[in-house]
Amino acid sequence: MIKKAFVVVFSAAIFFFSAYAYLDYNLNGQTTEADQKDYTVPYENLPDNAGIAFLLPDSSSVITYLDFENRCINVINIDAYDIANNLYYGYTVDFTVETDYQLIGGIVDRVGGVNIQLNGETLRYTGVQVIDLISVNSDANIKPQLITQIFKQISENDFSKDDFIYIIENSKSNLTVVDCIYWLDYIGEMRGNINFVN
Repeated sequence: MIKKAFVVVFSAAIFFFSAYAYLDYNLNGQTTEADQKDYTVPYENLPDNAGIAFLLPDSSSVITYLDFENRCINVINIDAYDIANNLYYGYTVDFTVETDYQLIGGIVDRVGGVNIQLNGETLRYTGVQVIDLISVNSDANIKPQLITQIFKQISENDFSKDDFIYIIENSKSNLTVVDCIYWLDYIGEMRGNINFVN
C-alpha cells in the first residue's frame, strides 16, 4: 500500500513539475517576443495631412499645408488662385477659408503684430494698421512680408484652438472645429518648422 501511494505521489510530482517547466519555458519565450518593439510599425495615429487655402481679398491665396508625417507646415503663396484646382506644387487643398481685411487684421492682432519694411524703414504694425496699409497700398513687397511675418509670429508664439475658432467664425469656410481638434496636439511642434515653398 505504501509502495503504491509512493508511486502515485512520485508520478504526480514528476507530471506537475514537467508541465510547469514546459509552460514556464514557452510562456517566457512568448513574453520576450511580445516585449520586443517593432519600430517599423507606426504606433501613433497621426491626423491626415491637410491643405488649407486662405483666399485673400485680391483673388490670391496662401496655402498652408499641415504635414503631420514630417512634422512641418509648408506655406505656398499663390498669385492667382483657381478654386477648381486643388493641387499646387504637389500639395493638395482640402479646406478653403475666404478672408477679408477684417479677418487679416484680426489674425495680425492675435499673433501679436508684425514688422513690415516700407520705404526703407521697418515698423511694427497692428491689425488695424495692416488693414489700412494693404487696402490702399499697391506695393508688391507688402504681401510677402505680411505672410512671412504672420508665420514667424506663429512659430515664436502659439496657435491655439481659440485661434482656429476665431478664423472659422469670422470667415466663409468648409473648415470646422472638429477638423482642427486633432491637429492641436501637433501644431505646437510643427509651428517651429515652417517652410516657404516657391
